[in-house]
Amino acid sequence: MNKSFQDVKAVLLDFGGTLDADGLTWRQQFFPIYRRLGYRWSKKEFDPLFYYADDTLTERSLKSVSYDKTIRLQVSLLLKKAGRFSPRSVEKVSRAYLRASRAHLRRNIPLLKRLKKKYRLGIVSNFYGNLPVILKSEGYGRLIGAMADSNRVGSIKPNPDIFLHVLRKLKVSPEESVFVGDSRKRDMRGAKELGMRHIWVANPKARKLPVCCPGDIVIRSVLELEDILL
Repeated sequence: MNKSFQDVKAVLLDFGGTLDADGLTWRQQFFPIYRRLGYRWSKKEFDPLFYYADDTLTERSLKSVSYDKTIRLQVSLLLKKAGRFSPRSVEKVSRAYLRASRAHLRRNIPLLKRLKKKYRLGIVSNFYGNLPVILKSEGYGRLIGAMADSNRVGSIKPNPDIFLHVLRKLKVSPEESVFVGDSRKRDMRGAKELGMRHIWVANPKARKLPVCCPGDIVIRSVLELEDILL
């Protein structure tokens, strides 16, 4: 265990890009899937399509929508925007994404069970309103003591309010907590502004890793938390 975390009482984590993939945003996860399935968009062409679909999902009410349906909606919106929609295409892309995502989610459950024996666990995520539904369906419901879905709490990272929502529920201070996430702009910056210690889950393929703060711990996989926190 890293001695600088000996007084920590709570571990807060991001969801997308952290628990469902090691340091890769949804955009970064989806792009190679589309390429592998024959969509030859460049990143410059793909990014606006992805952000259109993501923004449209954010505007919808998805509070009771399952993980499978969320991903299929995302893919449908993107392919319709690109003029490439077909039910078969939606199914192929969605299945590939969900297979990889669920492999990571299942892999991380044993680690979270061990962390839960020592820490209070929380999730803070910029999401679509249905994070509680997804956490329950993917086996995380009983592991997480508190969560904040930006669509439900009305605040998005890096705004301190969304972090404080979970900290209050867990009855811990920022100084007693550590945040684990993949986004320097949203996760690390938000945690830093509150005085929380933070661990960056960086893109495993990135060569240069410009940390947000001197002395930051950078990991390439959530599984590395084992040696740092336990």
